[in-house]
Amino acid sequence: MRETADPGNERAELVGRLTGAVHPHDRAHEYLLMIGVPPERQGEGLGAALIDEVLQRCDREGVPAYLEASNERSRGLYERLGFTFMGRTVDLPDGPSMWPMWREPRSS
Repeated sequence: MRETADPGNERAELVGRLTGAVHPHDRAHEYLLMIGVPPERQGEGLGAALIDEVLQRCDREGVPAYLEASNERSRGLYERLGFTFMGRTVDLPDGPSMWPMWREPRSS
């Protein structure tokens, strides 16, 4: 992750190691690494719209999805979209907790 994102950023490497330790490796899935909405546009449904197409494809193809919520607000959004907390937070040193979340595909 560090090589791709920012070779001089040791924190990016640390975050990658910590999230990698809880990332599921036993089943194929879509990994929704990152989305972002400017603070002044949050609450307008843009976050859900950004991942809707991926979740629809997951449902059609029967593939689960995985992500880490980076705050309580995004965790609530992902729960409304069918994700469930996997039970163990990723606690970043001098930073926020992240909530690994899993979503089984929905049948039509």
